[in-house]
Amino acid sequence: MPNPVDIDLSFKELDNLALGHWTINFGNKIAGHKDFQGKDGIPAPLAGGEELTQNGSNLIESTTAADGGDRYKQAFRDATRETTIRDNIMTAYWIGMRSIRQNAPNLLSDFDLDPKKKPAKTGRPGVSAPKKVRAKHGKRLGSAVVSSAKDEGAALYLVGICPGDKDPRCEENWYLGPKSPGCRGIIVDGLTPGGLYYFRMMCFGVGGDSEWSEYVSLRIL
Repeated sequence: MPNPVDIDLSFKELDNLALGHWTINFGNKIAGHKDFQGKDGIPAPLAGGEELTQNGSNLIESTTAADGGDRYKQAFRDATRETTIRDNIMTAYWIGMRSIRQNAPNLLSDFDLDPKKKPAKTGRPGVSAPKKVRAKHGKRLGSAVVSSAKDEGAALYLVGICPGDKDPRCEENWYLGPKSPGCRGIIVDGLTPGGLYYFRMMCFGVGGDSEWSEYVSLRIL
């Protein structure tokens, strides 16, 4: 039986745009779930599906404006992020408590809140998802430079790309970028100047391929 404290709250670590998309998806799932209909589906003062979706939209809108140079939106963006995370956590714990009360552990998986299980160890050296992924502006117009920390078992690194107008949580919105034997300074060309992009990395080694890393965002010059 799940422990209400043992809930995946990794959305707290997402950047603003990714958190906004995650929250909209979370709110939409609550609004459409059969067990959370009616005024008592999510009791006050917890945030229900509609309010969570609005939080996510506000965060995306204010982040886009702030990234575009609107300094008046920066404070609103930061305050909206705090509100969004707080409301997500409180509602997530309510769902966790209901999953125990109703003996329905599937509720956590329905909302992507089930704690992530560590992969079983194998006898061969494996590779893990690249850590400390970062992206910065390239020297050429419409380019970015993507890097990560080194994985000792990796022989090849691959960059994934998602346009900023698409939800990075949907796998079909990603496409493959360049490959490199090194983890640093991977140049991504052909990007639209002024456009926002998400980047992630995975690596390959003797023990197989890794999972994708967490993604980061960058507005291209």
